[in-house]
Amino acid sequence: MFQLTSVRFKNKTLVTGIGMQNSIEYGLIYVMNEGNELDTLIMLELQDKLSIVWDVVVSENGYLYTYHEIDEGILNKERRIINKFDMNFNQLWRCQSEDTFKWDSGSFGEVLEDERVLLITYSPITNSPHSSIRAINQDGSIA
Repeated sequence: MFQLTSVRFKNKTLVTGIGMQNSIEYGLIYVMNEGNELDTLIMLELQDKLSIVWDVVVSENGYLYTYHEIDEGILNKERRIINKFDMNFNQLWRCQSEDTFKWDSGSFGEVLEDERVLLITYSPITNSPHSSIRAINQDGSIA
């Protein structure tokens, strides 16, 4: 696993990043218990596509949000996905961006007090003109 971020969530440590199986890279979340033993493994987007977890945020209301991208591998297209989980790691909500052309960028986020989600995309390497900040409502619409 290539670790990109970690966070504490409900007395557990979440370690996120990229793992590989059969030459396919998947977005992974290792949920470690207080004894630092694997409690739960979450694999995101189990398809023949590159999936990278860029960021994980815990809201003040106790929800877990994951920010990751899916590389379609076709015509250099990719999309951003945000998942919302409850404290038992049940997926409650999923928002997916439109397909965009691939650029060297990462996706990060924050959750506002009213549970609107910020999706921040930027490219520190290429200074891409595609950098953006979006506020997304819980129904997936752009605020």
